[in-house]
Amino acid sequence: MTDPLPPLIFAATHGSQSREAAALRRDARRGHLETLHPGVFVESAAWHALDPRARHRLTVHAVMSRLAPGAIASHSSAAVLHGLPSATWPRGPVHVIDPRRTRTQVSERVVRHAGPVAPGDVVESDGLLVTSEHRTAIDVARRASFADAVLCVDALLRREALRAGAFSPGPAA
Repeated sequence: MTDPLPPLIFAATHGSQSREAAALRRDARRGHLETLHPGVFVESAAWHALDPRARHRLTVHAVMSRLAPGAIASHSSAAVLHGLPSATWPRGPVHVIDPRRTRTQVSERVVRHAGPVAPGDVVESDGLLVTSEHRTAIDVARRASFADAVLCVDALLRREALRAGAFSPGPAA
């Protein structure tokens, strides 16, 4: 079970050119709101109370809410949704796989990887479509640092061993 996230605030709820949307952008400029993705905000106090993993998790939700259906959270963004470890938090842009794309597209906030995703490699996690733990570990191992790859694969192997009852976790350290 993951901790609840603060609510996202959407400018589109009011219409992007409405007075309310203009007030949201003004509040962001004044530091009362954080802009997570164009038109998606969160209260600054709530944002600053989050740890880096929770911030990335919230940013994944913000970005995914604005992408076309069919995009699947992947790579380090899927790792945070699955609760897999990383040596390099905080993270940068949100990573998604978009099966409709033919080339990878990189922007400041989103990396849209091109390519197919097998139906068995897609699960729901944290209310979003995400690559499975196994596919996520492979993607992290292929694209991230060696340290991230080792941590991610090791954590997944440990989970699999626990699920299979291969060993008990032992006393908490």
